[in-house]
Amino acid sequence: MGKRVEVLILTIVVWVMTTACGMNKADEHTNTTAIEIQTEEITTQLPIVKQSTSSEVVSTEQNVTVTEHMTEEVTTQGAQSEEQVTDVTSTEQATDQYIGTYNDYDNNEPSLTISLNTDGSYHVQMEIFRLTSLDDGVGSLTDRGLEFVATDAAGNPIKGLITLEGNEAVVTFTDSTWELITNGDSYRYVRAN
Repeated sequence: MGKRVEVLILTIVVWVMTTACGMNKADEHTNTTAIEIQTEEITTQLPIVKQSTSSEVVSTEQNVTVTEHMTEEVTTQGAQSEEQVTDVTSTEQATDQYIGTYNDYDNNEPSLTISLNTDGSYHVQMEIFRLTSLDDGVGSLTDRGLEFVATDAAGNPIKGLITLEGNEAVVTFTDSTWELITNGDSYRYVRAN
């Protein structure tokens, strides 16, 4: 058991030393470089302690050879490429496009607010001048636009779709049971910020 522990310790020491030396060889022009450490043989004399039958401790020396082969990936800090700095996915761009406050055309007051919830969904609040307000809308981004569900004035779910046309948001109701808003009714808001 003692011999195995010593060989294990020596292996760890060799690994740490070769890893530290190998890091200086990293290529500075790339962010990730594979470093292969060649097989090395290290021979050292380690004391081996044996216990004899008469409870005496006898110390002897024995040659131990450790063979180590490792491949390690090292991340270096270098100059970031321009692509990495400006890499923004289309989903992130779409998310940013919807978020904001929009004014209605009737009284130029903030009447549509879209914000991002911590869970990735959207919070939609809107007022339709002299008709109603919806303050509990929850939306999600789809291929068609920002689909949302809110509670109408009668306490029933009402669904809609928000699309962007330039600096305008168009709210079209797609599933309404409330008598004052029918399916297909649309309202336009202009971006305030």
